[in-house]
Amino acid sequence: MIGQLLTLLEVIFVDREDKKDILRVLDRNFQDAETRSECPRIPEGTSTNGEKLLPFQSAFFAAPLMAHAVVVPVTLTYRLVDQRPVSAANRDCIYWYGDMSFAPHLWNLLGTTALKFRSKSTPE
Repeated sequence: MIGQLLTLLEVIFVDREDKKDILRVLDRNFQDAETRSECPRIPEGTSTNGEKLLPFQSAFFAAPLMAHAVVVPVTLTYRLVDQRPVSAANRDCIYWYGDMSFAPHLWNLLGTTALKFRSKSTPE
């Protein structure tokens, strides 16, 4: 079910360790953009336990910058889980990272009664 949803959302997964796979994704995004006459959306990032931001793959930004496209960084910051501030004690309810199994994590996430977060988008 999740795979089908991600396919409908046109999510493209990348092997971050394989630089050739990054080129495949860039090529596919720009080919798709040409046929749909729209700007490609290239998500970049990975998940952590919320303590730090991991390095970005700069290759994803090369093509849009060369094309003088607008790059819009977006952040999502969780503030509360079940009316309590996010902490080491409850962060695993929302953050999926490391070698965590996805299905049990999703089940726990769906069991939370309330999440409060802030998103921020700033055009370059």
